Amino acid sequence: MKELYDIIINELYEDKSISALLYLLEGGRELSFRYENEEFSVTRDKERFYLNSQDSKKSQIYVDAWQLIEKGQVHGKKFMDIWKDIELLTLY
Repeated sequence: MKELYDIIINELYEDKSISALLYLLEGGRELSFRYENEEFSVTRDKERFYLNSQDSKKSQIYVDAWQLIEKGQVHGKKFMDIWKDIELLTLY
């Protein structure tokens, strides 16, 4: 039987579950992804979450994962709106 954590990770990669993403980010995980041939990462420290563009070296700063998902911008589009179209690269 799969562990619950493995099920959540599978939901992230296979179903692109936004709730799995939120759970994993709030639990301390970070990730990298590609959208329209540009690489991005979602990282964090003790107080903030960061949406980073690897090409432009710009970062957006948010107080929590909820705010990043709802208000983060990728190529002028809301992160939440493009979530199903991104290519997940690595979950840290």
